[in-house]
Amino acid sequence: MEYNPTSYMKSLRISPVDMYFVNRRFPIEFILFYPYRIQAKPLKKALKKVASLFWPAFGTYTNGEIQALTDLEDDWWKEETIDTIFDPTKKNDNIHNEFGTEYLKSLQYSKNFKPPLRLCHFKLIHFQNGTMLIPTMNHLVGDGYSYFYLLSVLATLYRKRNLPFASLFIGKIFKPRLIRIINKKIQVPKDILEGYLPDETLTVEFIEFKKTEIRQKVLQASEQSGLPISTNDILCAIEVLSILDSQSNENPSNIHLVIPIDVRRGVPEYGKKFFGNGIMILKILFQSSEIANSTIESIAIHIRKSIPNVNTESFELFNEKVIQWIDTGNYDKLLPYNPEKDCLVTNLSRIPFKTLNFGNGIPTLVAPTTIGKGSTLVTSNKDNYILRRVR
Repeated sequence: MEYNPTSYMKSLRISPVDMYFVNRRFPIEFILFYPYRIQAKPLKKALKKVASLFWPAFGTYTNGEIQALTDLEDDWWKEETIDTIFDPTKKNDNIHNEFGTEYLKSLQYSKNFKPPLRLCHFKLIHFQNGTMLIPTMNHLVGDGYSYFYLLSVLATLYRKRNLPFASLFIGKIFKPRLIRIINKKIQVPKDILEGYLPDETLTVEFIEFKKTEIRQKVLQASEQSGLPISTNDILCAIEVLSILDSQSNENPSNIHLVIPIDVRRGVPEYGKKFFGNGIMILKILFQSSEIANSTIESIAIHIRKSIPNVNTESFELFNEKVIQWIDTGNYDKLLPYNPEKDCLVTNLSRIPFKTLNFGNGIPTLVAPTTIGKGSTLVTSNKDNYILRRVR
C-alpha cells in the first residue's frame, strides 16, 4: 500500500518519551492461545471498532506524527490454519522462533529494515484444538499497559457482539485518552539511530521464584531500611546480580539497571485510560566493584532510594530532560538501553487475564515473542514470579 497524504484524517504529535522508540525497532508481541475457536469475521468487525477508538495503533508514523488511516485494509491482518494440535502446557522456550511474526523479526533483526506502513498487526492461527491470537504493536504507539488495554476492549467487543448497542456502549465506557500533556513539537533527528541489532544467537531462559520467598525478602529489606520496598525492587536486584555474575572476573564493568516506570497513577492528566507511552525510563548505575559482595536486599534498597516520586512535576522534569537531549543532538541517549552492558527489567506480572476472555474463557498461554539481549520480562502465575531472561 503506497503512502497517500490525502488518506489521513487525524494526527498526533509524539511525546518526548515516544522518541525512545522512534526508530520503530521495539515491538510488543505476545502469543495468546485459546482452547476454543475465535471466529475471524466477528473478530475483524470488533477490530474495526477498536481501530476507531485506538486509532494511533492502526495508523502510521512520519516526521514526528502518528497519523490515522481512513480505513483498514489487509495490510494489518493475517489468518491461517494449521492442521495439528497445539499444546500450550509444553515448554515453549523457543516459541518466538516458531510463531513470532515475520513483521516482528524484520523490526528486530533486519539490518536492511524498512518500516511497515502500519504500527499494529494481528495474526490469527487456527489449530485443531483452539485459536492462537498474535497481536503486534509498535512501542512507538504505546507501552505494555496500552497493549493489554486495547486487547481487553477487543475481547469485550467480541464477547458482547450480539447485544443491542453493545459497540456504542463499550466505546463510551472504554474510550482511551490519547492526548499528550507535553505540547512542545519534538524535533525528530534526521539520522535515526539503528538501535542494537543482535549479531549472535540469543538464548531465552525462564527462572521461577516462589512468591512467598520474594515477599519474605521484601519484608526483610523494608524492616532493614524503613522504606516501602516492592517485589519489583527485589526482582530487579536479582537480575542485577545475575548480570554481574555472568561477567568475566578479569574484566568487570559497570551496568545500568533500566526500569520503565508507569506514571498513570501519579499523573492525573493521564490516568488509567491513557493510551500511549505513559512511562518514565529510569536508569540506575551499578558499579561492579561496589556491589561485589552485596545482598539482594541491599541492592533492592539502593533501587528503591533511586526511584523518584511519580507525579506531574517529576514527569515534566523527565520529559524536559529528553527534550534537552534532542535539542543538543545527544541522540545516543534516546536508545532505551544498551544490551551489551545494561539490564532492562519490565514487569508485566499483573496482566489482566480475566479481561482477555473471547467468550469461553481466558487464554491458557500468554507468552511474549520479542527478543532483546540483556532484557528480563517479569510475569507470574498463582504461586510464582517468572523471569524470562534473554542473554
